[in-house]
Amino acid sequence: MTDLTDQAATKGYGPLVNQKSLDLPIKKERIMTEKAGCRRIGRGLKIRSGPGVVFLYLLAVMLWAGPAWSETVKLTVLHVNDVHAFVGPDRRTGENGLAKAAALVESARSGSENVVFLAAGDLLQGSALSELTRGRLLFEIQNLAPPDAFVLGNHEFDYGVQALTSGLEGARYPAVSANVFRGDQPLVKPWVELKAAGLKIAVAGLTTPGIWRAEGLSIRNPLDTANQLLPRLAGRADLLILLTHIGLADDRRLAARVPKLFPGPAAIVGGHSHDATTSPVMVGPVPVVHAGAYARFLGRLELEIDPRAGRLVSANGRLIPLGADLPTHPGMMERVEAFYRGPGRKMLEPVARIPVDLSPLDYAGLTAEAIRKNTDATVSVVNLGGFRTGTPAGTLYLDDIYRVFPFSARILTARVSGRDLARILDQRLEPGSNRMPLVFRPSGGPGPLNPEGRYLLAGNDYIVVKLGRALGIDIQPQTADPDLRTFLARTLGNRYPLAKAAAGGE
Repeated sequence: MTDLTDQAATKGYGPLVNQKSLDLPIKKERIMTEKAGCRRIGRGLKIRSGPGVVFLYLLAVMLWAGPAWSETVKLTVLHVNDVHAFVGPDRRTGENGLAKAAALVESARSGSENVVFLAAGDLLQGSALSELTRGRLLFEIQNLAPPDAFVLGNHEFDYGVQALTSGLEGARYPAVSANVFRGDQPLVKPWVELKAAGLKIAVAGLTTPGIWRAEGLSIRNPLDTANQLLPRLAGRADLLILLTHIGLADDRRLAARVPKLFPGPAAIVGGHSHDATTSPVMVGPVPVVHAGAYARFLGRLELEIDPRAGRLVSANGRLIPLGADLPTHPGMMERVEAFYRGPGRKMLEPVARIPVDLSPLDYAGLTAEAIRKNTDATVSVVNLGGFRTGTPAGTLYLDDIYRVFPFSARILTARVSGRDLARILDQRLEPGSNRMPLVFRPSGGPGPLNPEGRYLLAGNDYIVVKLGRALGIDIQPQTADPDLRTFLARTLGNRYPLAKAAAGGE
């Protein structure tokens, strides 16, 4: 992974705050590569190519299985995760979007009964489609190509528990999570049974505990929950699929436990960490797959199962890039366009014309610098994790601002002592650490600090308050600007004006 400290230095930004001290995870899509090709799962055997070895293997199978040959069945699992309200394709590139994935899913379903479609959480929070409807429109759009099961991600709770349960009332797909409880009852179904390819398939959901709006809920440890649930599913299904939103690292830990908890073929379809596995990550006999984020890919996992022997014969998978040449789901795009045409929305109003590609780090640096200049603060801070995606060069619309920074946020200022400001600036990324930084200040720092002096700190409300709590600093913030997105749109328009770009003949 590229060290963002070096990136920040190259771009002229100041020091990056250490994520570990704040415990504020940022996610960036990572491509996880495994050796390509079909993964065959034997009984402690590694299958090599060559006629002699194949003959010995077949002989061993005949001697073990007896004269009756077991039939195997094949199942295709299509999957998405961390869509984050990216339904339509990018207006500049024509790539990506849930509407493209849905078109492929419907085509696959029409041609075969041996297909299931799973969604591994975080459908919400990432564009105006989510923010301005409190998630309701996304649940309705997902009805147009409903997954066979949908696990709750942490961002499904961003608008509160009532908004989530209300949004799911009209869902034509089952939501699952075995470790989210209201009182002593699960909030949604812990698991569901599907039938495909002649198999009984148990799909059990697990959700990350990192939910910040969980009023009245208890989020139990997902791995401990699996320890209790999986033995109860033994004998009730031919195949277990754990549909998770806990991240790839925890999925690996979970996969290592599965063979002891469920005596049969199993797979994990996950999300949350924005990893993109180009082929199944095998943990013993259990394949683990993730499909990145922001609907850039549709995941395809091919499983071959011997139900009589109760084992997974092979697992093969890949990611399908949702390129500009692929069609979109017409029903989904109709809903998106109707939303954009809504009264007073102006989502397709041009904001700026950007001459170069901008990354989340670029947007965060530009915002931090603008906040400091606008407030005349000594130091400004923003959380890099709030800037969720970059944009390619071209015309930037108001809806793009929601995609770049999808969260409701205000700009705050606060007077802090030189001693406390020094503590804030000391929270830097550890040398050699692979942790992603969350906060940084622009270059040209405050210079020598008087420990007893008072200095103005500015930033978005989330990180200013979080810094104070994490470091035990008594911060009394004042509102400087009520809406960071409006501020960002204005900043971009001033820096990259539409009229100037048009005059240059873009």
